[in-house]
Amino acid sequence: MILMDQAALSVARAAALPRDMSLTVVTNAPSVATALAGHRQARVVLLGGLYDQDKGYSFGSVCLSQLEQFHADLFFVADCAIDASVGLTAFDLAEAEIKRVMCRRSAARVVFATVDRMSRVAPFQVSGPGEIDHLVVGRQLTAETLEVFSKQGTVIHRA
Repeated sequence: MILMDQAALSVARAAALPRDMSLTVVTNAPSVATALAGHRQARVVLLGGLYDQDKGYSFGSVCLSQLEQFHADLFFVADCAIDASVGLTAFDLAEAEIKRVMCRRSAARVVFATVDRMSRVAPFQVSGPGEIDHLVVGRQLTAETLEVFSKQGTVIHRA
């Protein structure tokens, strides 16, 4: 089982999942669910709650309560600020709440980080630096930037 929240990278990742893989994806984002529409072996659980039309995701107590029912293998984390000493942070309070529960309900977290989100801290804490299991980054990031994450036990993947 994979948890995915609303982010452009989440939609792209959902669309790129292997079509021959049987899986369940739990998401609070209709755009992620739609990206899996042609994936015949994917079961999609779309979380409810209040819907933010501008941001394209469900949030609030109903969504958070539904998330508590799942024990996922992976959480594909996207659209977070990431700092080696602070961890993952979000720019929106409601989004941070969803990401925090998704982190806690997942055995492993796979963070997709863009250059503009690295070494940044946003206002709302999502998880600590030791809770990042895998970090997927572009080739433009230096080894020095990533070394601290590696020392904390994070597996680095170059995309």
